[in-house]
Amino acid sequence: MSSPPSTPANDDLADDSGPARDSLRTGTILRGSSALSASVLVVAVGGALFWAIAARVASSEDVGRVAALSSTTVFLVYLTALGLVPVVARYGSGNARAERVVYNRASLVAIAASSTGAVIISIVGSAADVETLQPVESAIGTFAFAVVAAGSAFTVLAEIHLLSQGRYRWIVGRAVLAAVVSVALVALGPIEGNPLALFLAGPGVAAASGLIVGTLSQGGRVDRFAIRPVPDDVRTILRYLSVSWTGSLVSKAAPTALPLVVALSVSSEANAGFFVAWNIALVIFVIIQNLGTTLLADGGRTSALEGQTRHALLLGSGVATLMVIVTQFGSPLVEQVYGTSYADSVDVLRVLVLAAVPLVFYAVAYAVAQVRHLSRAMIGLPLVLTTSVYLPLLVTGNVTVMSAAVVWVIGVTIAGAAGIAILFALRGRSFTPNGKLASVRSIPEG
Repeated sequence: MSSPPSTPANDDLADDSGPARDSLRTGTILRGSSALSASVLVVAVGGALFWAIAARVASSEDVGRVAALSSTTVFLVYLTALGLVPVVARYGSGNARAERVVYNRASLVAIAASSTGAVIISIVGSAADVETLQPVESAIGTFAFAVVAAGSAFTVLAEIHLLSQGRYRWIVGRAVLAAVVSVALVALGPIEGNPLALFLAGPGVAAASGLIVGTLSQGGRVDRFAIRPVPDDVRTILRYLSVSWTGSLVSKAAPTALPLVVALSVSSEANAGFFVAWNIALVIFVIIQNLGTTLLADGGRTSALEGQTRHALLLGSGVATLMVIVTQFGSPLVEQVYGTSYADSVDVLRVLVLAAVPLVFYAVAYAVAQVRHLSRAMIGLPLVLTTSVYLPLLVTGNVTVMSAAVVWVIGVTIAGAAGIAILFALRGRSFTPNGKLASVRSIPEG
């Protein structure tokens, strides 16, 4: 796959003058991250309504089983699709045939891996008589689980593909479609006593929406499903994939495993309080990380990378600071909404949300490292985060809901400081979108 032509927007992008310069208001960082954040909020509101209705029309046992299946699906997506996001963003975002081949092949890998993983989990779970996997202990249930896992993995790549092309309405539209249909099905459909139907009405609809929108958005191009020929620089792509996949898995390890560590270390009552606070804070963290995702998808393509980086830092710092202030004053609503048994969630949430500001610098620095193909930073920065979060827990051996919240803030703060150091070191360094750098180590070209 040939490198992009040299233009004022992607030639020496250390200089933000001339046509390469854009404003925060009109730039892709604001528009792209706003679309992703709108999608997250729609999903959050739709999910809250879905589970609230499900709790009334289905038994708590069935809801628990579906929640376990949903968590398993998320874990499969974490293992299969998230590591492919940087490759799609950097090499498979356009409409040239070679870029479509990269996107289509990445999608096939994600679909095959996630569906295979779902089948294996179903078989092993059935043999071990795992109660939470009972809804898929049949040929139909296993097939449905595999399809939902595959659709969920594809949805992740389809959204990054649309984001790279600036097709924000498709992203928000998919979220709205999934939320409306899921809520309608759980409210009107035959859900009671049928956990598999409940699973299909929730995660199943979300996965189907990704498959539908991802396919329709490709239009009627003859080569929209092309998987050949193999791009000329496939060796470069595979080198980048090996590093980005490792970095992505390490980067997501800290937020993915921390709730599990807490759940295994404290009482169920205490874990419920942490779970509520963590999921509220997680929405804030995802909104912050959307800035990094947008920077990864469009870094240096439509305007200067350094300008885009400044926009991401300014926007992220402002949003994070506002969210911290609002949460400090608004967190008592958690107790009022969920009840007095969740009083501890208030203080935990107030601590957790403090990580929002340093998370901005970590997310932006990590995205810049991915855009510039800095292999050491792509692996080293996530290692700093994961080590900083889990090392104190391992050393002290004392895991409580508050200690988990504190070490999360400390770990993200240390990782944010490392991100600042990386961004400072990269000031003024020239950049071109094909990964060649001046005075900075990059993944070698194939």
